Amino acid sequence: MNNFKVVLCVLSVSVFPLLGCQNLNNLSGGSENNATQLSQKLAGHWEQGNPEGMLSCYEEDAIELFPQNWSAWRGHEQILSRYSMVFAEGSVALNSKIEETVGGYTDLGDGFFVCDGLVQTISSSGDPIWQGQTASVARMTEAGPRLIQFMAHSPLLEDTNLVPPNPEGANTVLKALQEIELEDKALADHFNRLREAWQNHDAAAITAEFCSEGRLVTDGAVAPVRGLKDIRSHYDNFMEEIGDQSAFKNGGSLEFIPTGYHVINDRHVRAYGAWVVRNAAGDPVAVGGFGNVYRRDGDRLKVLLSAGGALPFPTVEEWKQMQEAAA
Repeated sequence: MNNFKVVLCVLSVSVFPLLGCQNLNNLSGGSENNATQLSQKLAGHWEQGNPEGMLSCYEEDAIELFPQNWSAWRGHEQILSRYSMVFAEGSVALNSKIEETVGGYTDLGDGFFVCDGLVQTISSSGDPIWQGQTASVARMTEAGPRLIQFMAHSPLLEDTNLVPPNPEGANTVLKALQEIELEDKALADHFNRLREAWQNHDAAAITAEFCSEGRLVTDGAVAPVRGLKDIRSHYDNFMEEIGDQSAFKNGGSLEFIPTGYHVINDRHVRAYGAWVVRNAAGDPVAVGGFGNVYRRDGDRLKVLLSAGGALPFPTVEEWKQMQEAAA
């Protein structure tokens, strides 16, 4: 991978936590001030190319997730290291600016809020560097608003290969993920219902797992999908597109690997991890990540924010060429 691609990869997981919070059309009251403050601080540090300044806008235990990558970036040390790469000498990110075309906001209570957005970064010469979607969870602290969870990704191209060329290697990495044991029965039940809904190609059942304010931030759409009507339409269209080629119609299954769970307040929790679609033989045919926020509804958890996407892989032929080049 050349240096330019490396920079783009790093940008896509570190550049844009501010963007989901910059459109304040849907904000009101004190929360608007909180989001404005966070947005302005991040934008200022970004334009200055200041890794330490960017870090000051994160909680110490913050996590950044990127579904098109195996890894998560956890805590100040890893986040600072990544921003240092972004703003390294010669980086296309230096002297760049950020533009947002859409955005969203939901107040979770107790100083917490969720943002999503469709954004792009423009280089100092005016060329686009990256564009995609973001999903952020933040909270107010004595030092001001800070990020606690962030995800960013760009829409997948039509010819993107999602099937791991080396299933054994993919399984090795999946087994190495530090899966947690779910003690929240409501979340475990939610995962079980989702598995069944996908197995049955039931778009209505999948949509029923969202609360009325739910939104979907996915690489399968060019912008955040908000509201139950549009979420249902999104899944109806997706089911039609995959049709009889679906792994679920050919003996496949869906697996969730949660690697993190945190209570936000009495009404909300957040969880993140990986998902895997397997064929009838048990081989992974699609792998991705998620970083979601859930709202309690009686004895159920419903999705307020579904943020995730699939991991792109080289084709079998490309993978063989990579192995030969590395030999």
